[in-house]
Amino acid sequence: MKLVAFTCPACGAQLNVDIEKGQASCQFCGTTFPIDDEAQHIRYDNAEQAGYEFEKGRQRAQAEFAQSSTQQPYQIPSQPMQIPEQQGRPKKKRKTWLWVLGWIFIFPIPLTILMMRNKKLDEKVRIGIIVIAWIIYIGMGASSGKDKSDASAEGAGSEIEASQTIAEDDKSDSAETSDDNKSDARDSEDAGSQAAEFVIGRLTGVEHIQEPTAATKDHDPNKGLSKDDSYIAAVFFSSDLVEEKVKGDDVIDRGTDGGGCVEVFRNEKDAQARDEYLGSAGSFLSLAGSHTTNGEYVIRTSRYLSDSQQQKLEASIINALTADEAEVAKKAEAEKGVEADKEAETTKKDAATQKKTSKQAETSTKTNTNAGSKPKATSKYEYAYIRSMSNYDLYYLIDLDDKTVTYFGTNDSGSMVLPCSGDLDNGLTVDYVDDGFQEHLKFKRSGDDSILILTDSSGFDWEYTKTDISEAEAVLKSVS
Repeated sequence: MKLVAFTCPACGAQLNVDIEKGQASCQFCGTTFPIDDEAQHIRYDNAEQAGYEFEKGRQRAQAEFAQSSTQQPYQIPSQPMQIPEQQGRPKKKRKTWLWVLGWIFIFPIPLTILMMRNKKLDEKVRIGIIVIAWIIYIGMGASSGKDKSDASAEGAGSEIEASQTIAEDDKSDSAETSDDNKSDARDSEDAGSQAAEFVIGRLTGVEHIQEPTAATKDHDPNKGLSKDDSYIAAVFFSSDLVEEKVKGDDVIDRGTDGGGCVEVFRNEKDAQARDEYLGSAGSFLSLAGSHTTNGEYVIRTSRYLSDSQQQKLEASIINALTADEAEVAKKAEAEKGVEADKEAETTKKDAATQKKTSKQAETSTKTNTNAGSKPKATSKYEYAYIRSMSNYDLYYLIDLDDKTVTYFGTNDSGSMVLPCSGDLDNGLTVDYVDDGFQEHLKFKRSGDDSILILTDSSGFDWEYTKTDISEAEAVLKSVS
């Protein structure tokens, strides 16, 4: 492929052009232009004749050129031929955007450049124009800076005033919010106190419920009264159905284990959420006992109660909370009458017991005086012990010869005869064969049989007081 050297007419750089393509582009300035192919391809049939004619013409042209050279001698031009400086190299692009930015923002700089390049003006004139331009530019900048400073000071003052106003508004809003929060807290406390008072009034007199007591923020085992999304009142109570000895100084310290609790919430949704939480906690902690909801109430009962006892106690509490006011008043009057009758019956029974005891003591003294010897025992039991509950009594009759213990109560629970081993000074082990657990009986103080300590299968201790064997046998006969 034949290449021909060309010069770019736009920037003067050399071009390497492919004639067969018919156009070329300058790699420096990007200008493109067409190429006129002047070469003509002629086919000659008589090549020898054509060569002869071509040579003849060439010689004639040389002769004419030699003749013209002798007639007009060559004259040296008065001025040397000017060759472009950038011929053979690409022109640098003019960065027009820099000039535009310069004229817009820092006009003395481009003006200074133009003045220094302009050789037509006198040097003093150029310097004067440059100095004047810079003075004008600096003056404009100083004036603008002062205006900005004043505006900034004015804006700062406005901002200070605005911030002071906002601070005062925030302070006022904060004070109002604080007052509102205090008011809401007081309202919540009042509502909680009223709810607790209502629950205590309804639980008073319910069978198997004693000592209903309202928890406070400082005395709440669950710490729920100090939380915004928890109950607004909690009333704990003890129950005579719980036979285990639960640790705690009072009803609230013993918590739901001692009997149960009624928690009061602001709405049914919160109560339902609490019930669901207790269900999830009880599934792996085994300490929640039973729990159910009724409106905004969550009723909880002790884990030491059987399923049937828990259900009956829950039903009694729900009936008490939802009963009509007239029915509650009527029931309260009836309970007062029953309590009065119970007190009278208890007083009568105590008098009869005292009279019987006195008579037995008199008979024993008389027998000892007449016989002058120790009375013969008429019972197979060596010891009898009693523990008095609220509405019933529990007994233990101990037969050390046969190694048996008879357990019974006056609450229609029947009686059980259980095997035992050991002694009361060091510990008597009672086996509940059918239930698969043991209890232990032991004198509270060695050699002193007045108080017996029962340690149940859960590790709790219960005190039993020594009682008359014949009376205990009479009670056993009545309940068997």
